[in-house]
Amino acid sequence: MDENLKKESSSEIYKIYYGDCKLYLVPYIPKDAHEPVCYFLKIFDYQRGYLLFTLKISAYIMENYLKKILSEIPCGNVAYRECQKLAARKKIAFVSQLDVKENGKYINVEGSLRDSRMLFIE
Repeated sequence: MDENLKKESSSEIYKIYYGDCKLYLVPYIPKDAHEPVCYFLKIFDYQRGYLLFTLKISAYIMENYLKKILSEIPCGNVAYRECQKLAARKKIAFVSQLDVKENGKYINVEGSLRDSRMLFIE
């Protein structure tokens, strides 16, 4: 699935992703703010450890709907390698539009969670 994600292009069409992976949550707090304005759920391949996908979650959705679901997932601002090591293995299913960005030799696939009902973690 990971290679297929990287071959996709940005799209207005919603895609479904599901599978075993490792998850780590990164809060985004702007310089002038005291609370996170959004969170980035880093989704890693559980066998090889590389980043598959990043899912952006608004602070509103996180606080009101997903706090209980995501309470078992490590959270913090740490280096990429540390995220990989600390990430918790879970089963995940979500629906999102894709935004594929190329950064030199790396291809980053990102999505945005629009509704709490579009995410399931077990």
